[in-house]
Order: sequence, then structure tokens, then C-alpha cells
Amino acid sequence: MKESLSLDYSTFSDLSSIEKELLGEYQSLALKLHALAGEIATLNKQKAVSEAATAAVPADALLGNMRNLERKIGLVYTLFKTAVYSMQLQNQELEEMAERGEREQQPEELHSEVDE
Repeated sequence: MKESLSLDYSTFSDLSSIEKELLGEYQSLALKLHALAGEIATLNKQKAVSEAATAAVPADALLGNMRNLERKIGLVYTLFKTAVYSMQLQNQELEEMAERGEREQQPEELHSEVDE
């Protein structure tokens, strides 16, 4: 595992640029998860050392808080996606109305030119 975290995928000639970029993103995510695992291990060690201390955060409580945060982030993402979709529909309707208005004006302009 340590080897895959330190590899430079940009030097691999048999990979496409998209594959290199994707592997780089996975590598970045793995490093962040590794750091998070280290922080959780540190918190668990603090708990074991000072069982009676109220400052120590049990891993179960941390996981519960992370699950709640994940649910809230999912809800925010869904609401954001819905708002973006709604705005796209409104813009599309406005564009269609503008096109219809231009079509209605064009025949009138043609008729006025023919009359002259």
C-alpha cells in the first residue's frame, strides 16, 4: 500500500492522460483517508490513556457524528442539484419564449417591407 501512495503516475507512458489524472485523484484520496485513519487512531489512543477524561472522544461517537454529517451533506447535495435543475428548466423556458417572440415579430417585419 505504501508503494501506491508514493508512485508518480504521470511518468507512466502506457497510461492515457485521463488514466493518469484519475490515478492521481485516487492517490490523493487514499492519502487523505490514511491521514484520517491516523487521526482516529490518535483519538482512540488518547481515550485509552485517559479513560476518565471527558475530552477524549470515543470512536463510536465520532463515527455517529460522521454518519450524521454524511446524511446532511447528501441532503444538501440533493437540494442543490434540484435547484440547479430548476434553474436550467427556467432558462430553457425563457429561451423558448424568446424564440417564439422573435418568430412572431419576423413575419410582421416581412409584411411591412413588402407593403412599401
